[in-house]
Amino acid sequence: MNWDTRLSSILTETDASVARIKQRLNTTSISSKVDLLLDRINTEDAAFDESLARSVQPCPTCISLPHCRMATEELAAIRRQLHSQAKIVESLTQSVNRLKQERELQQQRINKLEGEVHRLQNSPHSGLESLLGHRIEGLKSEFHNLQQQMFHQPDGDCTPDVYPSSSILQEMHESKKLLWQEYECVRTEVEQLKHTLNRQEEDLFHQMSATDEMKGTQSRYCKMLEDLMNSYRAQSHDLDKAKVETRSTQQELGHVKSTVTDLKDQMKSLCLEKPLMKLTGKKRARQKSMKDSLREEMFTSSVIDDSSSELSLTDVSSDELSSTTEIKEPEEHLRKAMRMLVPWKPSPPFLAGRLYAVTSRQL
Repeated sequence: MNWDTRLSSILTETDASVARIKQRLNTTSISSKVDLLLDRINTEDAAFDESLARSVQPCPTCISLPHCRMATEELAAIRRQLHSQAKIVESLTQSVNRLKQERELQQQRINKLEGEVHRLQNSPHSGLESLLGHRIEGLKSEFHNLQQQMFHQPDGDCTPDVYPSSSILQEMHESKKLLWQEYECVRTEVEQLKHTLNRQEEDLFHQMSATDEMKGTQSRYCKMLEDLMNSYRAQSHDLDKAKVETRSTQQELGHVKSTVTDLKDQMKSLCLEKPLMKLTGKKRARQKSMKDSLREEMFTSSVIDDSSSELSLTDVSSDELSSTTEIKEPEEHLRKAMRMLVPWKPSPPFLAGRLYAVTSRQL
């Protein structure tokens, strides 16, 4: 049930209660007339008893007469009836007074409920309470107008045809029961409103705490993200350095490859320019040992320089080097070739030194 339906139901119930209060106020006006009538009856009964007591003084002569005796008996019966009626009237007045007291109690309860409604109206949730407060103010003004009409009503026109005592008591009891039920309904509605307000306050508090927790986690995540960004920048800087180093290494490898290819070309040109001479067995063995030692030295130097370059002097095929086994060249030709190779080669200096040492040792 939403607020609109609840408000409409509360307003309809208040309208019905106001209508019932109007009816009861009409009955209370009748009860005020009954009070006036009972007061008049009591005064008239007292005056009649006094006049009867003064007028009725039995004389000794009338007591002996039968018609005087019958008149006294009738007077006694009338007196008894009047006393019984006076008792009934007194009980009715007591019941009416009790009903007045109950009405005052109900008025006090209504005032308490109005105070609670006013307190709820002054609460922060004044959207619904403002409309309800205006309606209650209208009902209060109407109720006060009805009270003023009841108090300023003329006392005349008191008709003697009032309800019997049992019907009046039953009606008053029913009205009391209905008022109590209405009071219970209004109190339950007020309790429900209090409960809903407390629940809304708790929900708001939980939402505020959840938002605070979310803000804390967001700040932590922002800090973590900043740290990750800083680490990423450092890693990217290191990666750039590594790229520069790899480029320089690749350039050096390119220089080494170009040097090796130039050496191959020079060896081929030397092999083609020199005349072919048959070597003796001793010189052939010396050339062969020189070739093997040169191959081993060049292979080990290339492996030591850079293991990742995947470049070795074994690229010089055995077919290309086999042509050198047939060459007979003297010491001055080899030295001239080494002098030509050493200043021209752009490779590291220790490679030329090793080549020169190997050739000189073999020679």
